[in-house]
Amino acid sequence: DYRYAWPRDAGIGSGAFLAAGRTEEAQAFLRWLEIASRLTLPRMRVLYTLDGTPGHAEREIRGISGYRRSLPVRAANAAADQHQLDVYGWVVDTGWHIVSHGCPLDGPSWRMTRSLADFVARCWRDPDAGIWEERGEPRQHVSSKLLAFVALDRAVRIARQRGQDLKRADRWERESMALRSEVRERGWNPSLNSYSAAYGSDDLDASLLLVAMSELESDRPDRIRATIAAVRERLGAGGVLLYRNLPGGGEEPREGAFLACSFWLVDALARTGCVDEAEKLMAEAVELGGELGLLAEEVDPVTGEMLGNHPQALSHSTMVAAALSIEAAKASGRPPGSRHKPRVPAG
Repeated sequence: DYRYAWPRDAGIGSGAFLAAGRTEEAQAFLRWLEIASRLTLPRMRVLYTLDGTPGHAEREIRGISGYRRSLPVRAANAAADQHQLDVYGWVVDTGWHIVSHGCPLDGPSWRMTRSLADFVARCWRDPDAGIWEERGEPRQHVSSKLLAFVALDRAVRIARQRGQDLKRADRWERESMALRSEVRERGWNPSLNSYSAAYGSDDLDASLLLVAMSELESDRPDRIRATIAAVRERLGAGGVLLYRNLPGGGEEPREGAFLACSFWLVDALARTGCVDEAEKLMAEAVELGGELGLLAEEVDPVTGEMLGNHPQALSHSTMVAAALSIEAAKASGRPPGSRHKPRVPAG
């Protein structure tokens, strides 16, 4: 049931609005989220109703099927009760994007951002459900840790640019360095020559491509390139298409290729200097939208049929982000470490 607002998806979408010069949209999103989350801060819900209420408990509706007889049909969404650490990174990153575009954060938005960074500083070691909202036991998902690093790192940048909460920022920075050290040690799988989906796992996950935008490995580009290669080899569905992950036991994929992952691939390639390949794959992905240029959540790799919500905001928002990374790489003439501004030194 997608009748909710996901702070993650909305944050990525806000980045697209900022790219189009619509700073007021991103600022309005943070103001809305600050109001919607007042009853839950410092914890951020995975999803919200428009008025900030948690919504109803998930239930199955028996006796009917969905599109092309898909099952089960559910009302509401059990993900509302999950802990997903990556959410905090996307929200704080939105704040940094706003500041990078020359627009100050208002007081309530900064107080919310501080609260989120404090929460991540305390809780980044905890397992979570991950970006794909797994319904099993929480795990130490590597992509969640990457975005936890983003939350702390970007909060430090904002604080130092504002010249406020500098002692707090020092603590966030210490925690971000501890997080980076742990992820480098426990998240890297030498047998895969790649980061793995979770600590101690031999599985891969396309969200690992976010290692490029996170900047956690900004001084180790070889690890980023190796992870890109491993994800493409294991999860590739032809050309630019990727499965987000694969079922265990060597089973065949149970769903289509996830389009946001294709744009994360393009983004990662651009950030690591493979601009020509990034442009080629970008053209392939955009062409999937047909005459109207509309993309769904997933696509059938064999038939090209769009699957799931159509159009899907996440697919289009990640497309814009990937285009920006290509543009930045071409403008600079070298691999972009990030399209973010450099860290503002302490003091």
